[in-house]
Amino acid sequence: MSNITKYIFYGVVWIFFVLGSSVDCWQKDKNLDGQLANLKDYNYVASLQNRAGEHKCGGIILTPRKVITTCLCGSKLSLMEMRVVAGSSHVSPIVPGYQVRIVKTIQKHPSCKLGSDLFVYDIALVDVKYEFIFSKFLNAFPTFYRYKLNTRNEQLYNSGGATHFQLIIRTSSRCDLVGFGLDRLINETSVSKTARLNKAEVTMLNNEACDAELSSCCAFQTKKSGKVSPNGKACTTTATSRGCREDEGSPLVCEKKVWALLSKTVDCGKSPTLYQNIYFGLRMWKDFIIFR
Repeated sequence: MSNITKYIFYGVVWIFFVLGSSVDCWQKDKNLDGQLANLKDYNYVASLQNRAGEHKCGGIILTPRKVITTCLCGSKLSLMEMRVVAGSSHVSPIVPGYQVRIVKTIQKHPSCKLGSDLFVYDIALVDVKYEFIFSKFLNAFPTFYRYKLNTRNEQLYNSGGATHFQLIIRTSSRCDLVGFGLDRLINETSVSKTARLNKAEVTMLNNEACDAELSSCCAFQTKKSGKVSPNGKACTTTATSRGCREDEGSPLVCEKKVWALLSKTVDCGKSPTLYQNIYFGLRMWKDFIIFR
């Protein structure tokens, strides 16, 4: 074998080695312990960030000016340091469709309270200073935008949505959790990060199992009923993929509709993962949304 042939041979081997290593590392750097999501299927998912562009939690686009997130997320960042990024499968401006908006107001649900590390009515409304421009890269999440928010349209807030979500829960349906957050803990002090929009398949727990899981881990009870899945809360199992830190506010998508936002994870994905039913929270909040 001539020297030139040897150089070509070893060069090709080196290229395949580097590419193979890169793919392996990329595959391990998965958000939500899941897989890459297609933006066209989830173009309503937003990244709530600090001014340095660091992802802190998730949200969903309600209208060109309004983003729904969790009360916990609204407590992570002050008004002065929060911004919203949408229209992109990355949290940084490297692809077409990327839009960023400064936040004008953050309104937490009037009944939002923190108890034993779990928020009740864990929902908040973010109003951006300038409207997002809707396109194939960015749109409102599938359910609410077909209704006009300047009228008292009871269809938006009736119990139908909450009732159907209970059916999804009771039948242990499989859903997708979609977001930009952090992967599982690598060790006690570090995590694996991702800058891409990802999704993870999760399986719903029925209410009884959810209560049992929360009772064993979180010691949280409502004063009224003694149950630990209060005010539209829901759980997913850990047998499949799950969320981690900074996934709060990420949407739970079942039957191609958004039903809940990730509210709380326990020790980065250990059982249980808790969600806030947005139908419940918004129905109790309808006058607040319509007239502001």
